[in-house]
Amino acid sequence: MGCCGQKRDSLRAQPTTNAYVTTRPSPPVPARLEPGHRPIAAPQTAWRLLRYLGRSPVTVRGSASGRIYSFGPRTPVQTVDERDVAALLATGAFAAAGA
Repeated sequence: MGCCGQKRDSLRAQPTTNAYVTTRPSPPVPARLEPGHRPIAAPQTAWRLLRYLGRSPVTVRGSASGRIYSFGPRTPVQTVDERDVAALLATGAFAAAGA
């Protein structure tokens, strides 16, 4: 049976390798546009204020946008994506708020 020093020596004698490979992401390539062409801007989302008429907290998902809205007694008025407004108003639990 060997002593601790012999075990350390055998470990030191074993070759070690560094298996780390590092890569950096390449920088973004700027878009090349033909002369006279402009990039298309993302459509702007229109927002409307809706008031929740209920008394219990409720969380709803906008049918068009997929956004999650949380209403309750402390937060009855929220900004809502214009695309979701008609469906929420149709439930009867919401009304237009603000000017």
